[in-house]
Amino acid sequence: MSDFWTPYFKDVLGVQYVQQPENPELIEDEIRHHFVTRTGHYPEIQSFDLIVVQVSKKMGSFFSSEVSDLFEKMKTALKISENASVLELETDSEFKLDDLKKIFQFNWLIVFKENPDSWDCPAQANILITYSPEILLEKPELKRAAWSQLQKLLGKI
Repeated sequence: MSDFWTPYFKDVLGVQYVQQPENPELIEDEIRHHFVTRTGHYPEIQSFDLIVVQVSKKMGSFFSSEVSDLFEKMKTALKISENASVLELETDSEFKLDDLKKIFQFNWLIVFKENPDSWDCPAQANILITYSPEILLEKPELKRAAWSQLQKLLGKI
């Protein structure tokens, strides 16, 4: 909505507040500013069977060979279809789920964190929050807890 119309709405129609529509391009730029992909490029499609977000202290660690190898084994154990559309993202900061939903649609979301209990997000059936592969390599005793969470996805993607 143009600023041209704002005085009309306020002065003529008596509207107290005129909300400008959000610019989807700005939202997408913001998302892309906070998240990285393995290739550095974002796919043109906006809908995914699965989005995986690693919240990490060290950017790039999710895509390092050892962590990536473990994640590939996890995907294989979860029986994720080769035809499934999967987007893998990494961020070094907390993110707002609503912001991610403004850009991408997904059937499932996995959020990998050092401490899964620290994410302030309402529980949702299609969102799993568990230990990151990076942490599982450092603390193998947490693998059982992570697997119990991830089993909810078993064969669903």
